[in-house]
Parts: sequence; C-alpha cells; structure tokens
Amino acid sequence: MSVFFDGSRLCVRLSKGSDYKAVLDIAKESEYSEYDKNSNTYSLPATKKNARKLYEAGYAFDDSAKHFISKAITAQQAIFPGMLNNLYPFQKESVVTLINSTKNWLIADEMGLGKSVQVCAYLKLKEDALPAVIVCPASLKLNWQKEVEKWAGVPAYVLEGRTPEYLSEEFVKAYPVWIINYDILGSEDKDEREREQNRKEWCTENGLKYWKKKIPVHGWCDEILRHGFKTVVCDEVQYIAESDTIRSRAVAKICNSNSRKIFLSGTPYETRTSQFFTSLHILDSKLFPSRWKFLMDYCNPKKGFFGWQFNGLSNAEELHQKISTLMIRRLKKDVLTQLPPKIRTVVPMNVSLKNRKEYQQAEHELETAVANGEKNALTKLANLKQITFNTKKEAIVQWIRDYLQVNSKLVVFVYHKIAFDYLMNEFGDIAVGINGGTPNSDRQKFVDKFQISKKIRLFIGQIKATNAGLTLTASNATCFCEFGSTCVSHVQAEDRVHRISQKADSVFAYYLVLPDSVDEHMMSILNSRSGDISKVMDNSSESLFDEDFNQEVLLKYKEKSNASKKS
Repeated sequence: MSVFFDGSRLCVRLSKGSDYKAVLDIAKESEYSEYDKNSNTYSLPATKKNARKLYEAGYAFDDSAKHFISKAITAQQAIFPGMLNNLYPFQKESVVTLINSTKNWLIADEMGLGKSVQVCAYLKLKEDALPAVIVCPASLKLNWQKEVEKWAGVPAYVLEGRTPEYLSEEFVKAYPVWIINYDILGSEDKDEREREQNRKEWCTENGLKYWKKKIPVHGWCDEILRHGFKTVVCDEVQYIAESDTIRSRAVAKICNSNSRKIFLSGTPYETRTSQFFTSLHILDSKLFPSRWKFLMDYCNPKKGFFGWQFNGLSNAEELHQKISTLMIRRLKKDVLTQLPPKIRTVVPMNVSLKNRKEYQQAEHELETAVANGEKNALTKLANLKQITFNTKKEAIVQWIRDYLQVNSKLVVFVYHKIAFDYLMNEFGDIAVGINGGTPNSDRQKFVDKFQISKKIRLFIGQIKATNAGLTLTASNATCFCEFGSTCVSHVQAEDRVHRISQKADSVFAYYLVLPDSVDEHMMSILNSRSGDISKVMDNSSESLFDEDFNQEVLLKYKEKSNASKKS
C-alpha cells in the first residue's frame, strides 16, 4: 500500500493481499474518511496524527506526501535527547519508527547509510530494548562494539570461540549488549548428526520432497536464549539466506522468543528470491507463514522432469507491498542532499591473542628503544609497522571478502611491498595491482581491466605508486590496510574513486585499523596535519618527509613512556 496527497487529503492506495487494519483503525477515528471503490482508495484528513500512524504502520509515502512524514517526525523529536542531532534526518526517521512501533523490522538501507548507528540509537532511546544481542559477520564484531559504546553508551561484550561460557545475570547487567558472529552461534553434535544421516526422514509437502532435519543446534545460541534478550539484531542477513544451514537454524533458535527482531542488510538475499523467505518468516511468521506458499506465489514456479524449480521472481509488486510493511529502505539517491560527498569510516580489526603476540613484543622493543634514546628506534618503528600489517592481515582478508559479498568492486591501498604481495596472492584471480615496480607501460592496462572487466573486482595499489593520476571509478569505495606518511597522499588516494566521472553520489573510505597499536598513533598525526592544511587554504600541497613523520610517531611513544613512568 502507498500513501499520496491529492491536494487536500491523505489517500491510501490499497492493494491485494495487504493488511488494511491500520487504515481501518484510522478511518474509524476520523470523522471525514471515505472509501472509493473504483480506485480502491481510502482518503483521510491530512493531519500530522494520521500521517504518523500510517508511517509507523509501515506504509510507503510517495513524493506528494513525503512532507507529511517530516512533520510527523518533527512532532515526535521533542521527546528525545540531543544525541539525535548527530544523526542525519533519514536516520532520525528510522529511530522514531523503531521506537514508536512494536513489530519487527528489516532496515534495508543501501550500504553506507549508517544502519548500525540507527540500531544503536534505538538501543539507547527505547526504554526496554536492553539487553540485546547482535549477530554479524566476524569481520564486523569490533566495529559493532565501537558503535554500541559510542552511540548507545553502554558496554558491549564480544563473544569468541565455539565453546560457550556460562555467563551470569550480573554479567548481563554489566554488559547489556553481546556481539557474536554467525559462524560460532551454533553447532551440531557430531554423534547426533551421524545418527540422523543414517536414518534420513524424507517428507513431502505439496509435491515437494525434502529431508526433514531433526538435528538440533547447540552452543552459544543456548546461552543467549537462556538470558532472554529483549532485542535480537542480525546484521548482513544474507548470511542466513539458506534455511538449512547451521547459522540459519541457530539464528532461528535465538529468535524463537518474545524478543524484538531487527534485521539489517541492503541486499538481504544473494541470488534467488526464494532465499528471502528465511528472514521474512522470522520477522513476521503471520505475513509469511509457509515456505511452500512463498515459493509458489513469488518465485516463478516451474515444474519440470525433475520436479519443481523456483529460480525466478513472480508477482513482484505484491511481494514488494507486503515487504514494505516491515521494511525501512532508503537509497543513496533518495537522501543525497543529507550526505557528505565523501564518508570516512574507521574499522577496527578483530585479531586473536596468538596473532597479537608478535606485535606486542615488537612494540615493547620500540618503547624500550625510545625510552633509552637508542639510535635504532627508527629501524624498530619501521619493523613495527610491517608487523602491524602481519598481525591484522587475516582479519583484513576476511573484511574484504565480506565486503565483496555484497558489493561489486573495491580499491585497496597498502604501504609496504610485502603487504601488496600478500593481498595479490590471496585475491589474484579477481585482482589487479600496481606497485612501485610496475612498468609505466602496464599501469593503464591494469586500470582498464579494473574499470571494464566484471571478473576483476579488486584493485590493489601501493599508496606512493597509485595515489595520483589514476581513475578507478568502477568502485565507489577505497580501503586502507596501512598508512602512508602524509595526509595529502591519503586524500589523493581516496580521490582515485572520487572523480568527475564517478557515477556514485557519495564515495567511501574505510580505514582498517589494529586497535591499541601504532595505527592509532599514525591516524592521530595524519588527522592533525589534515586539519592544519584545511586551515591554510584548499588546493595546498604538503611537502613532508618520511623521517619527519616517523619522528612524530616516536614522540607519541615517548609521551606514552613518560605517562607510564608517572603512573
């Protein structure tokens, strides 16, 4: 159903199979409401109250009626604290919708529009939203922890390992948000699986034969279910597109409670419409009660020699209308005027204690050298920078793989040749790259491959070799795995995708950072220099030497050493 304004009244265009209850309830309360049988439309008084109720019920507003939404939202904002002022207007609308309704939602905003921020604001402002559990890909766990602590203002605990711990109610009070990745949420008992596989039970539903799995999933999902979390958030829900997977069954298990479910993804299924059912059924089992009915109604059913096939899409408009009642979705083009042209995001890398051990040893050696005024401090700093990449390289690879699952292309920047070689080896079949040793005759050839070929999804470049002169607009995003020595080199590298020929309205720069490391010192210095340049004039050029930059990093370690001595 959609809402439009005819010049004097709000009109709701009804559609087949939609839930009319909210419209009928509003019509009962409105003295001057009318139903037009010929156009199948309800017309209602154009009031803020009616607009807000229709909006909260999930009805889509077209351009003629959108200004009523802003009025309805503005009327509600007075009840919220000032932190909402830090959100974009479209993010505020989502938060208000989540707070003022009790149903489950799919936030399907396009990538980069801050879905996690909207959820965190909800967790802060909604009275009974906590405790909450957030399920996400492994590469996003630390980022979620950072966002929760920043926006929701509460401690978040990151769960690790496949073997669950027993966590007390006091622990839940201390850490009201838990964060876990899909792959460790649940597991099957090996003995149970072997017994079940030996006695498969085949079931038939409407001519569709399938194996009815009876193997339960255990693990962290049991511990989470035991505590009765008020809110279950699932990020990148395309991870549960196939209902038979362990991760999907584990998610279904923790959602099998009275918790509020909020799912996030701009692309909630990967290839076939049939994969959407898992999420929709969990969100609203009354609206989407049966997989078979969903397949027959919306997945272009075709019966062949080997049985039914559901590889397409049918009744698309009807499906969209149904989904719209539980989905919040904005495209970048819809909210362009609210967005900056370039969006930078710091992404903390989640690394194991084992991987961190070498880094800690190298950092300790550097701190000792700085404290003692040793001449080899610069050498030890150079070594630490390389070890920093080595420490987070597995997390970087996982983050890139996760990114490419839902996005077509990405430009990646590194500083060291060894980092360049490592990533080229990991992604060689889908990547091209340019480093300091690439012949000039080959540079444009590699750029053209990235720009034109659908197979080539990754461009990997050393910052010094590729931070200027190249056009890489086939992607609208860059990510930095390491840091250069000047802020200008980073801005120029970002601008490889931020060109006049870029079709995207906003571009994204991701900085993949090892927490509590030299990465953070380098970012602090680059940030300070960037501010100084902006104060002088646009289009200025900064001439800085590596040694100058490194001396500033060493100064950070000297300050750290002095502070630890005082304490």
